[in-house]
Amino acid sequence: MQAKTKMSIKKQEKPEKPDRSESQPAGDGELFLKILKSNPKLTINGLDENGDVSFDVPFKQIGITKSDLEVHQHILRTTFFANFVGEFLIRQNIRDFIKILTGMNPNAYANVVNNWDHKSMGLGIKNSEAFRFKFDVGLLQQILTEDVSHLLSKTLVASS
Repeated sequence: MQAKTKMSIKKQEKPEKPDRSESQPAGDGELFLKILKSNPKLTINGLDENGDVSFDVPFKQIGITKSDLEVHQHILRTTFFANFVGEFLIRQNIRDFIKILTGMNPNAYANVVNNWDHKSMGLGIKNSEAFRFKFDVGLLQQILTEDVSHLLSKTLVASS
């Protein structure tokens, strides 16, 4: 007869979550969350002769560090990042952007706004302190049209 041996099973400990300090940048998802949770003050640079609107957002106001810029350059250089974050910031601050459309010469509106179909957002870095986003002015009309359409749908559903 064989003797039974008692095996001890050591309970595995859960790995500790990494400490997200200044020296250790956030993961890509956390980077997006930092930006989405922020409510930054944008500097709107206005409309240029090519139908482009640009705005700046300081890194400090969206919680981005220089370390984040280095670690996340693979995502920061994508069209997805520029389009997603840029449009989010525009929608969050749409009241400030409306002034561009309402301040436009009514005779020039159709040519300026309708001739520039927004395809994708441009993104650069200004003075190592801020993102500079650039987009075609037609995007403002698209966003406002979507918003009005959404409001009308809700109103019609509520009244029926």
